[in-house]
Amino acid sequence: MAVIGAYLAQIILNVSLKNSASFVSPTSLGLGLAASAVPTSSFGREPGTSIGYTPQAIGFASVGAAGTKATNSAAITFAGFNTKTTYFGMFIKDTLAGSSLFNSKQLGNLHYFGAFSSPASLVVSSGDTVTLAIGALSISLA
Repeated sequence: MAVIGAYLAQIILNVSLKNSASFVSPTSLGLGLAASAVPTSSFGREPGTSIGYTPQAIGFASVGAAGTKATNSAAITFAGFNTKTTYFGMFIKDTLAGSSLFNSKQLGNLHYFGAFSSPASLVVSSGDTVTLAIGALSISLA
């Protein structure tokens, strides 16, 4: 289940309830894997690139007038792993820049995050590929 990050929650509340300036969508969104722990509402940690990990670009299909969720519009593949690593969840941030920490504009802002539910972790070994099919990742505000 996806949870909204503190950065995006503040923007949504200010835009929708305080009539503040509109939100400008980021030019790209990155999907990442959470290595040491599931991200919190304002802080996350992803593995470094030395283990073959790279955050992936993610795009979403438009949500219709009666819709309450958005789903990924293309398959997403993580490949090139060279070290066995356990992941505990995923997150969406507003940059593709890979960094081990993010919680500021320089390193990316956390938009959504969530833990894996069943199984509770994903073990990736050297040479493995992880692919999410079109529509496999959904974000809902309902």
